[in-house]
Amino acid sequence: MGLAVYSKQKLANPAIEFFGTDNNVSVLGQLTINGQDISLVAPHPLPPAKSSFFHERNRQLDLISQYILPLESPVILAGDLNTTMWSPYYKKLVCSTGLKNARPRVWFAAHLAHSRDLP
Repeated sequence: MGLAVYSKQKLANPAIEFFGTDNNVSVLGQLTINGQDISLVAPHPLPPAKSSFFHERNRQLDLISQYILPLESPVILAGDLNTTMWSPYYKKLVCSTGLKNARPRVWFAAHLAHSRDLP
């Protein structure tokens, strides 16, 4: 499965990470916006269509949390996490990292964007 990140800002130090899976790549990098360095984490875990995917997705969310925690710069987590805001695994990710949901308060929004320490 592929993943692409498009940005008007240059993505510095681009890298890929699999966060415990051989199937789903995540794109990592740094952006500078208005002089502020920002870490970008763009994952796309598998949808929980079967039990093994469910457990793999939850493991990826946990590993993404562990990756974000020590980062000192603000973080943007953007991507299709294949979960809902009501999932306990999503709630654990948000609570453990301090990320704030930047998604509009409408139920049909297609994409999630999270930022920590951004206005």
